[in-house]
Amino acid sequence: MLDLEYPLLVAAAFLTAVIGGDPIVQLTLSIAEKGLSKSAKFRLEKGSMKNAGRIIGYLERALIFLMVMYNQLGAIAFILTAKSIIRFGRAKERVC
Repeated sequence: MLDLEYPLLVAAAFLTAVIGGDPIVQLTLSIAEKGLSKSAKFRLEKGSMKNAGRIIGYLERALIFLMVMYNQLGAIAFILTAKSIIRFGRAKERVC
């Protein structure tokens, strides 16, 4: 088990990583979205549940933070690989 010498520091780092990452992601996506056509924006919004991506993002950042704390780099690679495989499958469906 991980010995947490500074629990308040760890809690603050956790909240910063999980919640503080959201504005960064939102800014990045809003910049990327400016180049999309109206029909592309409609297709993206049509197939998604409201705020589902945000909730999933919180969970991903929380899991990755915990895996970093426990030095489980293989688990982080697994999370990112699984996410890439799922996205690749969805991108393939959109093209066809």
